Amino acid sequence: GYENLSDYYVEDPIYNGVYINEYMSKGQSVFYDENGEFNDWFEIINLREDEVNLEGYFISDNLYNPTKWAFPNINLKSGQAIAVFADSKDINSDDNIHTNFCISPEEKLYLYDNDRVLIDIITIVETDQNVSYGRDKNNIENWVYFSVPTPGQENITKGYTQKKTANETLSDYLFISEVMPTLDNNFDGEDEHGDWIEIYNASENEINLAEFGLSD
Repeated sequence: GYENLSDYYVEDPIYNGVYINEYMSKGQSVFYDENGEFNDWFEIINLREDEVNLEGYFISDNLYNPTKWAFPNINLKSGQAIAVFADSKDINSDDNIHTNFCISPEEKLYLYDNDRVLIDIITIVETDQNVSYGRDKNNIENWVYFSVPTPGQENITKGYTQKKTANETLSDYLFISEVMPTLDNNFDGEDEHGDWIEIYNASENEINLAEFGLSD
């Protein structure tokens, strides 16, 4: 027999193409639940060529409790992802999915298939507000920070290997797209058609311009 639990519960995943793909572990205003509340979340993606049914799959933050939370009867097509709130609400339905635990930095997440085989394991790292951490789409073994998170989708936005704040990286998606200066340097401001600058958001998400600035 085994002398202790650590000899039996080993952190040695057998990957099957279903992965923990992205998560947010700090206060966010990106992805809200059915009650309009913003909570931590993680994402599962199917990178196999065939469709996968998650019924019988489990995820846990405790190596010694592999069946802590069970996935509902959900099919993931090849390349499809699903976001799950990690907020201890324990709601298990097709539309509103919440685990019975929260996630915190330095903790681990363990993903098991329907045969109770460990198929993925990650360690949660601390992120800044509204910044997620996930797999690089072009190399899933690499993890990067995303200033534009994509819960429930592939990680298609630009990732960063170094930890940055959301505002530091969101600037990559903001452009001065058009400028209209006045021809008269003596413009006194009485004409309603004065100088103007247009700012363009090239991302797929809303960006709050608070704390951004312009200068000449």
